[in-house]
Amino acid sequence: MPNAPCIELHHARKRLQAHANSILLANSTNRFELRKHDYLPRYSSSRDEVRIKLLTVSETTTYCPFKGYAVTFSLSDIQDMPRATKSRLR
Repeated sequence: MPNAPCIELHHARKRLQAHANSILLANSTNRFELRKHDYLPRYSSSRDEVRIKLLTVSETTTYCPFKGYAVTFSLSDIQDMPRATKSRLR
């Protein structure tokens, strides 16, 4: 793909916790930071560091030519939580 934006992966060692409505959803010490020019960094954690049983899959999907298809999740009243690539959910 000519002139494709470069995505840089960096191993992030600092602890990252994700909360919603005061509920701890993720507690990760082993994740990757994805950096792409002019975008805020994104983080990728393994599924075993996310409390996936608290989430339900929403109807929203997205596609990225570099990362593939992604689904979003919902938690009670919060729709379209952070995305996860479909291949990582299996």
